[in-house]
Amino acid sequence: MRPIQYATGTLARAFEARKVLTLKQVKAALGTPVKMTVLRKLRELNYHSSYSHTGRYYTLERMARWDGHGLWTYKGIRFSRHGTLVETIAQLVDTSGGGWVAAELEDTLGVRVHAALLTLYRRGRVLRHQIGGEYLYVSVSRGSA
Repeated sequence: MRPIQYATGTLARAFEARKVLTLKQVKAALGTPVKMTVLRKLRELNYHSSYSHTGRYYTLERMARWDGHGLWTYKGIRFSRHGTLVETIAQLVDTSGGGWVAAELEDTLGVRVHAALLTLYRRGRVLRHQIGGEYLYVSVSRGSA
């Protein structure tokens, strides 16, 4: 059996010190330039990547202080228990009783959501109903609003 070359303890300590790290910082903490090694070690520590900042930041599950929607913001960097922005919006819409309009989602998520909403609609993962000049996005499983 091969010896462990890149121990996760060093990486865990780096997260303890900073809470959020970039890929470059994770590579430095592990002492490797290899992205696949980094991702494998992050998986061992139960990580999340940011849905803001094009997923550039990483944190550990235990670092986050999730709100009722499964969201956490740290120094303007946004994370979701549900993963990507698309998956987060899908989860919010699926668990909503009355649906969401884009402006409400943007207020809650702190990022633009139009492209993600369009993706979800085109994939048939949400329904939308035009109300005045905007759309109400509702769960496919709940049917119409």
